[in-house]
Amino acid sequence: RHHLRPYRGLIVGTQGGLIAVGYVLGPAIGGLLTDAFGAQTAYCVVAALTAGCAALYATLPEVPAAACAAAASAAPAAATAATAAAATASAPSVGGSGGSAWAGDSRKLLSEAAGTWRVLLRDPNQQGLLLGNSVLFLNYAAMVTALPLQAFHTFGATPGDIGMLFSLASILGVVLSPVAGGWADRYGRLTLIVPSTVMMTAGCAGVAFAGDWSHFVAAYVLWSVGEAVLSPAVSAYAADVAPKANTGSAMALSKQAQDFVFFAAPLGLGVLYDACPGPAAMATTAVLTSFGGAAFRARSREVLVQPLAGPRSGPAAATKL
Repeated sequence: RHHLRPYRGLIVGTQGGLIAVGYVLGPAIGGLLTDAFGAQTAYCVVAALTAGCAALYATLPEVPAAACAAAASAAPAAATAATAAAATASAPSVGGSGGSAWAGDSRKLLSEAAGTWRVLLRDPNQQGLLLGNSVLFLNYAAMVTALPLQAFHTFGATPGDIGMLFSLASILGVVLSPVAGGWADRYGRLTLIVPSTVMMTAGCAGVAFAGDWSHFVAAYVLWSVGEAVLSPAVSAYAADVAPKANTGSAMALSKQAQDFVFFAAPLGLGVLYDACPGPAAMATTAVLTSFGGAAFRARSREVLVQPLAGPRSGPAAATKL
């Protein structure tokens, strides 16, 4: 809703904290269920919880059609023209079979999405957002791929040690994500980019070159803090810069960058670690994080309408950055 827009960072940060709670509690509860009742019971419990979530999601209110129409009329003309042209070019023939109509609709939707994405990618803010998502998910990939290898080969870390590190990162996310979301609302999304990527770069490099376990853990904590600060800022910025008439397409484009990096980065980092065992994979991640964060900040501009910094300021006291 419009009156919640100035607090989008806080909302996203709180949601990220709740997700992190799941990452903290999930492994522990799943392990207890598996030990007590077997793996099948644990999977059945997860399936039941997922079905419950689906039922709750079904109760969420839809955005009124009138609001969608008003937002569509205010969208950039270029995006509307490109989408219309794509839809016209790919419109299915009338009178076909059910299968043909379905195939035609699928081609139409794909063509519309491609046309909309081409328009979105001309926006420097969307380009910067793709860089930000790529940086964030590159670090996620390094954390689950290269970090355990580094910890095991350098310090002989056990699975319990690695689990402790992951739980520690999740706890930091629980605590810091809502705080970082509030900072993003108060001071702007892009204000957090430089400090968060600096922490991520320094922490990742520290993990790569740490000489003892205590320094390794300290660097990992710094790295996790940077991720916890960057994540809600990027998520809120994605919602800020999404055109109102093409919000779904814009968020899907952002998700595509995340999925592609999370597909390619683990493979690339694993191959790099096999070829050059030691700090090379983590050091490469640190370098790419530094350049990617700088490019994200340079390419993007702040677009949030947010409340003034006063403690009693509300949506009525908004200012354009």
